[in-house]
Amino acid sequence: YYYPCEKLGDGIPDNQILCNFLRKQQKYAFKHLPREKRGFDAAIYNRHLEKIEWGDLFVFGQGDSGQLGLGPDVLEAAEPTFVKFDAPTVFKEVVSGGLHTVVLSHLGDVYSCGCNDEGALGRPSPDDSEYYFKKIEFPKSVMIQKIAAGDSFSSALSTEGVVYAWGTFRDSNGPIGLKEAYKIEHKPVVFFNMPDFAVSINAGNNHLIILTTSGKIFTCGCAEDGQLGRLSHRLASNRGGRFGLKLLLTPTIVYLSGGATPKELELKKHSSRVFGISSSKCASFAFLLDGRIFTWGLNNFKQLHPNLEERIYFPVSMEGALYKIYEPGKSMGYDIAGGVQHTVFVDYNNKPLAMGDCRDGRLGRIPCNYNDCSHDKSQPLPVHLASTHKVPIGIESSGAMQFHTVACGDACTLVITGKGELYSWGVGCNLQLGVGNGKDLYEATHVDVKSLSDQEVLYTSSGAQHSVIIARPRRVDSKDDLS
Repeated sequence: YYYPCEKLGDGIPDNQILCNFLRKQQKYAFKHLPREKRGFDAAIYNRHLEKIEWGDLFVFGQGDSGQLGLGPDVLEAAEPTFVKFDAPTVFKEVVSGGLHTVVLSHLGDVYSCGCNDEGALGRPSPDDSEYYFKKIEFPKSVMIQKIAAGDSFSSALSTEGVVYAWGTFRDSNGPIGLKEAYKIEHKPVVFFNMPDFAVSINAGNNHLIILTTSGKIFTCGCAEDGQLGRLSHRLASNRGGRFGLKLLLTPTIVYLSGGATPKELELKKHSSRVFGISSSKCASFAFLLDGRIFTWGLNNFKQLHPNLEERIYFPVSMEGALYKIYEPGKSMGYDIAGGVQHTVFVDYNNKPLAMGDCRDGRLGRIPCNYNDCSHDKSQPLPVHLASTHKVPIGIESSGAMQFHTVACGDACTLVITGKGELYSWGVGCNLQLGVGNGKDLYEATHVDVKSLSDQEVLYTSSGAQHSVIIARPRRVDSKDDLS
């Protein structure tokens, strides 16, 4: 399934050459799949063959479990710190688990570091090897194109549309297993392999979401907060009830109808029109071609929907919750992510908005108590931009400030502008905001540090105690606004 390429030479090849090679490699893989795996949705295919970008790896935050990958002598970093590898390597994706990190190289290799108590690294960790990024071994013919990570598990998607996973899911009572009940997988195992093959994966703290070529969504893992979107409260809160853990651990399709009301039943026809997925730590999101977003999961601070219960067990449309900014035919969210108690998304105007728990700066606004605050909880709130004039400036009022990527830790947020600049806000006690101190930030603050002074940030992710980014040297001729 792989394109027979010419030798790329020693070291890192020219960016454009490498980009062309990877794109050709991926297209060749799809073109030469077995006949039963053909006929996928063109919109989904194009969505997941987006422009490939790569750069160097930087980490910051707490690293007591080795999740920074800087060695046993460096257990914290207040600012983004470059991670050096033995051989010249650049990366196109990185994800932060609870206490571990997984990164994907330009050649499709996967590296991991951090806590390996429950197999989240997917490799042996003798001596102090968990404090360094080490390669995870896959079958010889496998090339990885996307990765995801939760608290105690990780996952990888191959160019053949096969999902691999390792580690274990957990609930409030402890480990529940990964592929089999209570069994921890310490090496990658085939987790999802169907004729309707996978094109994207995403992970919350303890659940995994899979999107297939036909636009179907499959979920598995912990269901306690409704994050699987397919089980009732009785089954979700009782480890599958009489059906057992197999009901949770087996990837099973999610219907956007949910079956809750006759009106929602009419939405079942839209299930085949899903083109993208995302997740917060305890919730899931589905993007439809008509611009709508469906969601399900933990809603205890109204971080998903202002008018629904604390846990949403079946998919509901966010259209009603976003009526002030929703325009038919336009995407309601260019990117979306969330922590445990807050959600942040970038709308179609490339402006970040937040909803949920407003304590400790989670929403990027002035500090307040959730129960006593005067904020309108029925709508996402514009994030404030920290300025040099000590007066909060709504990002929505700044025409020049464009954002295109958002990532959330448990109680913090990082966003990337069209210029490749990094902004952060929220709880900073773990140093995962990257600004050089452990203070909470109540407004979106530019991570203006020396290590990023000449860097263009491409990708970011944040876990429970640390954050990671991929950045490359800023191009002299790069456009100010890439959006």
